[in-house]
Amino acid sequence: MTITRSDRGLLWRSRSIGIFLFFVSATVVAQPGPDDVFKYLRLDYPGLEEVQKAVEEGNLSEGRAALLRYFQTRKDRLGSGLYAFGQGDSAQAFMNARNHFSWKGTSKDFGKTIDWSFIGLDREWNYSLNRMLWFENFVEVYRRSRDETLVRAWKDQVMSWIRIGDPGYPRSIDTGRRMESLASSYCMFLTELRSPSVDPETNAILLASIHQQCEFLYHPDNWRRYSNWGTFESSGLARAAVLFPEFKRTNLWLRELFFRMQVQLGLSYYPDGMHVEVSPSYHAGELQVWFDFNKLVERNGVDNPWSPQSEQPSPASLFRAPAEALAYLITPSGRFPPTGDTDDSEGLELLDGMSTYLDDPHLRFVATRGREGVPPVESTRAFPDVGYFVLRSGWGDAQRPFNQQLYLLFDATVNLPWHAHRDAFNILLSAYDHELLVDAGRFTYNAGPDRELFLSAASHNTVVIDGTDQTKFDKKPKAWWKFTSTFDCVSAARMQGEVEHRRTVCYVKPDYAVVIDQVAGQGAHAYRQYWHLDPSATGQVTLSGQRVVSPNLLLSSSSPAGSLQLTKGPVSKRYRERTEGPVITCSWEATGKSSVATLLYPFRREAPRVDFSDVTSGDLRAHHTIVRMDHGGFRDFLYVAADSSRREDAGIVTDADILFLRRTQGGELNSFTALRCAYLKIDGKLYHETSGMKRDVFFDGERIEIK
Repeated sequence: MTITRSDRGLLWRSRSIGIFLFFVSATVVAQPGPDDVFKYLRLDYPGLEEVQKAVEEGNLSEGRAALLRYFQTRKDRLGSGLYAFGQGDSAQAFMNARNHFSWKGTSKDFGKTIDWSFIGLDREWNYSLNRMLWFENFVEVYRRSRDETLVRAWKDQVMSWIRIGDPGYPRSIDTGRRMESLASSYCMFLTELRSPSVDPETNAILLASIHQQCEFLYHPDNWRRYSNWGTFESSGLARAAVLFPEFKRTNLWLRELFFRMQVQLGLSYYPDGMHVEVSPSYHAGELQVWFDFNKLVERNGVDNPWSPQSEQPSPASLFRAPAEALAYLITPSGRFPPTGDTDDSEGLELLDGMSTYLDDPHLRFVATRGREGVPPVESTRAFPDVGYFVLRSGWGDAQRPFNQQLYLLFDATVNLPWHAHRDAFNILLSAYDHELLVDAGRFTYNAGPDRELFLSAASHNTVVIDGTDQTKFDKKPKAWWKFTSTFDCVSAARMQGEVEHRRTVCYVKPDYAVVIDQVAGQGAHAYRQYWHLDPSATGQVTLSGQRVVSPNLLLSSSSPAGSLQLTKGPVSKRYRERTEGPVITCSWEATGKSSVATLLYPFRREAPRVDFSDVTSGDLRAHHTIVRMDHGGFRDFLYVAADSSRREDAGIVTDADILFLRRTQGGELNSFTALRCAYLKIDGKLYHETSGMKRDVFFDGERIEIK
């Protein structure tokens, strides 16, 4: 089966019908009894001979006892590697064992019995409760301590949940995630660690419930293939199908899972490797599920049940593009960029495993932050399918290691997917192991003012037009880009109402970036540009005229005097955790066309001496923007066109869309880069002319190269 782009579009359009309906199956399955498990088992499975004999003789009590002995001694289908087996958090484990839980802004002590319907401050609290994510910590602490209190708590909590009598409670996605925790912890507690705290009757009910939940997840009505739900619904089924070959339906489950893996990876990732929901944590999350499934399949010697005559891509071919895209997304600090619904979190563990599985030295380099492997060939990468552009100074060397590199993510993507924000033209920036321009984060999934605040354009590093927010249905910006060894450029345009906004990001490697916002609309309009600084900069930001200095970042604006203001805005680096950080705003009003240029100059220790100004001649402002940077013994000029006409200004005649020109302080031409250019004359000398065909022209001080 091959998933086409039209298939993807059709399925994504269909997601709007049901993705916001938190699915609960209409079919309620009764709470399983201890003898139901015998209906679900392959009693002729090797090792179950005693169970089969007891059941055939009608001695179900002995059958349950034999079944427990079997799972406590079986040698295959082990779950080793599913848990890290670190020290674990002992205090947290024993608190959870007492039915006391704290996360996502709510702490709840249930006492003797958990109320699985409890919601608290945030509905996500209830979903996390029903996913039983603390079982991993139970296992890790039990492995070290062998304190049976934890196993008894695990058993009692699961049995309490089973009494609900609904395998799909509260939603299908929660069943998928719960089954990851339940199947793995079962195998660890009973088979690998052989706890004596589980009795035969409880064991039989646990296995019957696992089977019922697998059947629920296997049913096609409970597979939401048009979003990440489809993967996470399948995650628990994938875990159990490998770990429990004793069930009669296991081969059917496995057949379905190998099919779903291809469908989900085909629908969830664009050809360029980026995730359709434009949120790096969901990008990694879906990939992790199928990578874990594949590792578990290989570790346990499970064959793909599909006929070899059917055309199926290998898992490696499905993983490669998303893994490579993830490597580019990773910041120099080794974290996911917090764009869309992504919290501040580590991002290297998955890449570490992928680098080994794919035998990819480039992934290895990123996963180890430069300690092993080979740097990727490109430092900068465009992902046009989704609209991400990742600009880097490099991957690290002896002079400037991996974590010190400059990293800029330009978001020219669509706002539509559920986990995207209304953040077209957002920019994230880090350098010298510091986050400099940040995203406000997600904070909550609860509908209401908080969700709207963190989704809004004003909570991102972009421009708000006429005080009106972007919408999730705005069209994807149209972008073009050019990357070279010394100069990177991305330019994208979008419409909001009757106003066209073009944002051009130019990165002069390895030093600084210039962002030019050009707006054009009929009549008068008000614009407000936002730059969100990391909360760690609080109290350390100075604003003087049109120049802002914060830790490790110089920001300078070409906007009119007095247009910059220092304020503050919300930042959430983890779900339901909220703080504030400094925000620089730039406000202006204009009729027709206008532009504002912003210099972003990261520095290690002391702010550089930079003179930054807009030097565009007044009568040419409608046709282009020219900014000048005096720094480090050079005078740099950046010309950004607003239309395709030929312009003459300060000794330059050109129709280039972008022209970066460097002179010495004495005025001598040092180098230039002219992008999409048909004519270029500098100081009376003609460097390039064609009959209308636009080319890219480069001059390094000695020779001209035309591409």
